[in-house]
Amino acid sequence: MNKNKFWLLIVLSVVSLSNVFGHTPQPVTTVYQQPDGSLLKLRISGDNLYATTETSEGYTVIFDQKTKAYYYANLNIDSSQFISSGVMARNGQGAYQGLRKSLRISSASRSKMQQETFSALQNPLLISSGPDFSPPSTTTMGVLKGLCILVRFSDSPVDPLFTQQQADDYCNKIGYDDFGNHGSVRDYFYDQSNGQLTFTQVTTQYVSLPHNRAYYNDTARSSGTAGRLVLADAIEELKDTNFDFSQLSVDSSNNILVTSIFFEGSASGVWSKGLWPHRWTASWPGIDVGGGLTVYDYQMTNMGTSLAVGTFCHEMGHALCKFSDYYDYGDDGVESNGAGTYCLMSSGNKLGGGKTP
Repeated sequence: MNKNKFWLLIVLSVVSLSNVFGHTPQPVTTVYQQPDGSLLKLRISGDNLYATTETSEGYTVIFDQKTKAYYYANLNIDSSQFISSGVMARNGQGAYQGLRKSLRISSASRSKMQQETFSALQNPLLISSGPDFSPPSTTTMGVLKGLCILVRFSDSPVDPLFTQQQADDYCNKIGYDDFGNHGSVRDYFYDQSNGQLTFTQVTTQYVSLPHNRAYYNDTARSSGTAGRLVLADAIEELKDTNFDFSQLSVDSSNNILVTSIFFEGSASGVWSKGLWPHRWTASWPGIDVGGGLTVYDYQMTNMGTSLAVGTFCHEMGHALCKFSDYYDYGDDGVESNGAGTYCLMSSGNKLGGGKTP
């Protein structure tokens, strides 16, 4: 059988199985600090176009940009959108508010929101400075070397939670099993490519950014805007150390093949806002790092409290291999979870708490 047809059959089978069994995307768990200082445990389920946020007890919440707080949600009359109950969410308090768990807007409303976001992202002006939406034009193979910048903020604790060596092992160590992971980032792409891609990263010493975490984590900004701020400042700090960018793999335009921003702490806790994991690009034409080289394509992931390779590999799938997401966008009127847990680019990156993608 033709090899391309063989892989196409596997992909189609995987998608079909996902549709049949209806695998629910595994939620991202995070913690958000409310304005009163209380810590709210959250579960965020969805994709890059739409997501629903619940408390750890299962009560749906919505985020208010003006007050920077999560409030318990209700549905409007036709279930087309969430509305605030006016009650700030707190751990263990949902049951006392007489609310129903797991509220959802109608499937038609959700599909409309997904399609609107997808259409906006396909705007040619955005595509010129953002992710690709077509299958990759080339195959990512060979021995390649990327850049992983370890990032701290001006108000970070004196000692980082993870050492530079631990981060380097996470990226590159063969047979990596620290923190319960089943392989490093290098292992994942080597194994999934059947040995045709050996991707390692030069893992820097920690770079301390000039501003505090709150400056970059402004949830009024999109994650892409926040990411560009982090990337620009991190590159400037790295250039001041006389870092040798010439050791990295480049594309045909002399752009560093891929740069990872691996930052301390948790994600923003607000879907697709502030310091939220994503893949994007620097502003055109990229950041000049000397020697005719530029930094353009990047992905950003947080370290959390226990290193897990899943999200990092998912974002690297975008940045390195130019893979698309394999979610279901509802544009055919049929609901499914896309490739579900069978695929890194759907929700497979969350398997085993992100440690067995």
